[in-house]
This record gives sequence, structure tokens and C-alpha cells, in this order.
Amino acid sequence: MSTPEQQPNTMNLQSLETELSLSKAEMEEFRKLPKEEQERQKNEKLSKLKDLQAKLDEAIQEAIQTGQIEEAKRLQEILGKGTADLEEQIYITEGLFDPERDITAEDFVSIIDMIKKARGNRWDVFCSYSADVKLLFPEKASELGLDKDTWLGIEDYVQKSKDSARSMGNNYWGSYMVALKDAKILFPERANELCSDGRVWQGMKDYIEKCKDESWANFSAAAMNAMIIHNFDFGLNLDDVTWGKIKKYIQELKNKDSALFDEVKSRWEIAKFKILFPKKASEFVLNKQDWLEMNNDLKTARKNHDWSKFIWQAVMMKILAAEEVKVTDKGLEIVMK
Repeated sequence: MSTPEQQPNTMNLQSLETELSLSKAEMEEFRKLPKEEQERQKNEKLSKLKDLQAKLDEAIQEAIQTGQIEEAKRLQEILGKGTADLEEQIYITEGLFDPERDITAEDFVSIIDMIKKARGNRWDVFCSYSADVKLLFPEKASELGLDKDTWLGIEDYVQKSKDSARSMGNNYWGSYMVALKDAKILFPERANELCSDGRVWQGMKDYIEKCKDESWANFSAAAMNAMIIHNFDFGLNLDDVTWGKIKKYIQELKNKDSALFDEVKSRWEIAKFKILFPKKASEFVLNKQDWLEMNNDLKTARKNHDWSKFIWQAVMMKILAAEEVKVTDKGLEIVMK
């Protein structure tokens, strides 16, 4: 075996980075490849990275055995930091979510089958997953069967949710807002006719204020739904003070020493706040581990045929990977990079 001094090219991280990473133009071409080819190329790069790690480890051991302690420390720093940086670059560059690439035709068929079974039987399930599909694939909304009869079923479901909210109060307002938000995404023009009642507006506002005092998770969900329903914040008071409290809440969710620690919930909160505070949400940066875990969760849901979890995970990832998320008179527009 050659000595570390005889292997300078193996340790040249700059040249390796050029070999393993992709330029912006190359990334655009990479995204056009079939999913199988993308996986093959990605695995090939990671294999090269693992080869480098093995060679570095061998060189470290040889340097220690020959008494070259400083050389061993230098190589250890490369192994511990340089390769980790490269691995992160590979995953971050290629790992951002793209529904067209990461959701297969078979996935889509399974999701549509689930939605068809819910139609007429569980309008809450039908609305929720249909709205998610429309957010993921706006161009495929025609496959959801959004006809007149479908609207009548949704209208009845939303009306019953409103009646429950007005008679029962409390968390029933949250369920009503979810129903109306989904209806807005699926039938934006018609859904506007359902939310013209001033007493209903006041009921939603009172519920949101109650959530602000009791639960930031419920507040963020209710506030997001309200914005999508009405295409503006209608007095939500999303000021810097509110943002500061929300930011602290997310930081606690991401802190492993906190009693509130919950990585999955923290990512969903960041997705919601990307809608509520588009100019501030960028303060939360997702790292390599976040994207690896989210991709693994998506694959696990697919493997288990848990399509409800799969589609929830996919929508969250699309929002997090988006260039911009805009509340419009059509509901929600997710603009990808």
C-alpha cells in the first residue's frame, strides 16, 4: 500500500466535488431523466463517495501506524467534514421533492382509487385527498371527477360542518374551516358562495383567537385555512410579535432537549408558516437529514400502501421544496423551482 504522501489526488476534495456534484444546467437535465436512471446515477455517486471514505480511513490508519499524527489529524478532518459536506450536497441537490419525478404512475392510480372509494361515502375523505391531489398535480384535476353531482355532495358536507360549528362551537369550527378550505381548492368560484355569512366569519375569528391562546399548532392550521378560504388574513393580526412566538415554538419542536421535540411536526409547521409568513419562513432551513427522513417516510408510506399518509407527506414536501407558495382567489398556488 502506498503512503498518504503518495495519494494526494485521492484526497483532493475540490476535484472530487466537481466530479460528484451537478451544475445548475446539469441538474435541469438530471430532473428530466426517468426515476430509475436518476436513482442509478445517484447511487453511483454515493458509491464513489463511500470509496473515498474507505480510502481515507485506510490512509488514517497507516498514518497513525507510521507515527504521522498531524497527517492523520488532517485526513480525519477531511473524512469527518469534507465527505459529509459532499454527501449533503449530493442529497440536497438531488433530494428536493418534485411530484412529477417522485410520485410514480402506480402511486397516482392507487391514490385515485382511494379517492373514488370515498366519493359519496366519506365526503370529508374525498375532499381532503382530492384537494391534495389538485395541489400536487393541478393539471390532473380532471381525473378527480369534479362534476355537478360532486359539488352537491361537497356542498352538503360543508353545510353540515357549518351547522355543527354554529351549534357546538369550539373545535367544530376547526373542522368546518378544513371542509371549506378543501372546497375552495376544488371549486373556488362556488365555494365563495358558502362563506358570505358574517356570523360565520366571526365564529372563525373567535376560534382562531382562542387557538392563539391555547395551541400554536391549532392556530397555524386555522390561520392557514382562513387565509386560503378568504384570500386574505381578515384581521388575523399576523404581526412580528405573533411571528416571534411561532418561531420560538418551532425552535422548541426542533430542539432535542425540549419536551416538545418533534421533528415531523416541526417540518409541517414550517410548511404552514411558509404560507402564513412567506417573507419570514426562509429563516428555517431544512438540512440533509430533514430531506433524507422525509424521503424515507414517503417510501415507507408507499411500501405500506398507506396512501393517506403518502399524500399528506407529498403535499408537505412540495410546499417545503417550492420556490413560492401563493394564496390566490383559486385557493393555493405552489410554484416549484
